[in-house]
Amino acid sequence: MTSSAPPMARRFGKRARNTIRAMLRRAGYDVVRADRAGQKLALLPLALGFAAGVSRQVSAVQVGANDGSDEFRDMVRALGARALLIEPNAGLVPQILHHYAGCESVEVETVAVDDRSGVRQLYIAGGETRAAYAALGLSATGVSSFHKAHVRRHLQEYFGAAESQQIDALEVPTAPLWKIAQDRGFFGADILQIDTEGHDLCVLRTAKLAAWKPAILVMEVAHLSDQDVGECRDLLRACGYRCYDEAPDLIALAQRGR
Repeated sequence: MTSSAPPMARRFGKRARNTIRAMLRRAGYDVVRADRAGQKLALLPLALGFAAGVSRQVSAVQVGANDGSDEFRDMVRALGARALLIEPNAGLVPQILHHYAGCESVEVETVAVDDRSGVRQLYIAGGETRAAYAALGLSATGVSSFHKAHVRRHLQEYFGAAESQQIDALEVPTAPLWKIAQDRGFFGADILQIDTEGHDLCVLRTAKLAAWKPAILVMEVAHLSDQDVGECRDLLRACGYRCYDEAPDLIALAQRGR
């Protein structure tokens, strides 16, 4: 790796560094992915490999930040990245700030991504159900969705009968992703992650991807239909991306010159 690599990247072994270089060549950064048994594309090594090839601060956007305790946070810390965290549930902001303590270039936007600006209902686990979910050592934030049925199905996996669950609704502001990113100065960010519990295709459609063109895009597709996943792939490929299935995610890497 070049001397511009962050400290965590330099601690990777030779085999890991070679693997990262190979994956990034496939993304169009002169670095083709080496298919070795047991290896898996993941956000952190991809981001470290990308950062090793640039001398400026990396920028990243996350749609669906939850409480901030995830791999995206680990990536931001490892790279010292400038990051925009989009989370419509304003009640989660204190937890997000706690998990990002010490990260100086992180901003939080409490808005939901949708195809138009306005207001919409967001469904979340509420009251005793939320407390019971937390007692299992799980984050109830992961079940927030525009779709009440999605939240109900998710809670049923842990607590059984749907009628026993308490689901609350919040009114949240909405806006297209490109506009949120542009207003915050993040349109054109290097890395984009989308995790919105079944709303992911809509988010992707509002990104103006051909103009934005992040180098690395990771989106959860586990809650999408096969038809919607196919549309995601078609949209990404039309904008010059190579797509990789890494359940529960779809990872897309930008190709040079597209």
